[in-house]
Amino acid sequence: MACCSSTRCTCPHVLPVLLQPVLSAVLHTMWCLSALPALHVGMMSLVYLPGLKSLNISGCVAVTDIGILMVAQLTNLTSLDMPWCVKVTNIGIKALAPLTKLQNLNISGCQLISEQGICSLAVFTNLEKLSMLNLGYSKVCVTDSGLERLSGLTKLHSLNVGSMQL
Repeated sequence: MACCSSTRCTCPHVLPVLLQPVLSAVLHTMWCLSALPALHVGMMSLVYLPGLKSLNISGCVAVTDIGILMVAQLTNLTSLDMPWCVKVTNIGIKALAPLTKLQNLNISGCQLISEQGICSLAVFTNLEKLSMLNLGYSKVCVTDSGLERLSGLTKLHSLNVGSMQL
């Protein structure tokens, strides 16, 4: 594939059957997975990429907690960008717990994540960058005590909570 190299894939129309042979460290799937008719089949194909270090599923509005369970099997991930995956809930966020190497997490715009989900982020002790823009756009999403639960993230050097109802 001309749009893929050994370290990065930016193909706009990656199909599940093509994912297995890709040996990339970075996969940007922006909008492509949400366009697949059998989305969960596409997400299940991610398990064939155990060495994947960075995944971007930005704007994949059809991704649910079931899809996130597939992502949670990618234990080498250091970066996960999933803004505006609007069907992901606290259950999906908790399911990410096996991703102990995660350094960057973007859950901006995931409107179904509440304080309970935010508190579960405390397990990601390697996090350096956390973005939670536009969470709880129309209601209070997290309290001061919820944010205090993140105080154990001692490696965190960037926290973005813009447009969040606190």
